[in-house]
Amino acid sequence: MRRRGLPLAIAAGVVLVAGLVLLFAIGTDDEAPATSAAQAPIVPSTQPPAERPSADRVRSPASTVTPSVPSTEGASAGSESEVRVYEVGGRIIRDHRKGNRAPVDLPPAMHPADGRKLGSTLTYELGQKVKAVMQECTADLPPEARGASPRLQGSISIAIKEGQVSVGRTAFQVRDVVGAAVEPIEQCIEQKALAITHPTDESDLASYDLTLSFAL
Repeated sequence: MRRRGLPLAIAAGVVLVAGLVLLFAIGTDDEAPATSAAQAPIVPSTQPPAERPSADRVRSPASTVTPSVPSTEGASAGSESEVRVYEVGGRIIRDHRKGNRAPVDLPPAMHPADGRKLGSTLTYELGQKVKAVMQECTADLPPEARGASPRLQGSISIAIKEGQVSVGRTAFQVRDVVGAAVEPIEQCIEQKALAITHPTDESDLASYDLTLSFAL
């Protein structure tokens, strides 16, 4: 009886040990994934996370470049501010020239666009009479007083009445001439030109301006 009980006890012990081993193996397999997952390294992503549009975000409008346009009012105001107004020979001059230029020293000839025009023959003959006066008044001008291009520039205002031309206004300037004789020459020409008369078949005319220029 003792011999039969011993093998049974050994067999029961073997079965018990085998059960414990099996139980331990099952428990180890269940914990392995958890352990490996906990120990797995975390690799950061190289791509930025996609940005989701938000209803609360205020989007700025796209930049728009608008070319600037010169202001007409500014240009007009600037142009008007540069106009120099002064009087020469009883005439109001509105000088629109740009830059640092000397003021006009001779009254301009005024001719309305639709005004009357005198014949070229009459204006030429009157010009020749003024030239004769110039030559008379500059007869004593020494050569050393004359520059490279001495000239006489100016204008006269004439009137026609009953077939006769008379001079009512004169204004002359001697250019490129130096010395004390300049002013006496100008006065001589202006005074003698006032005495010019000339017959004509032109009809009566109250006033007409002629611009003249002669080399001395």
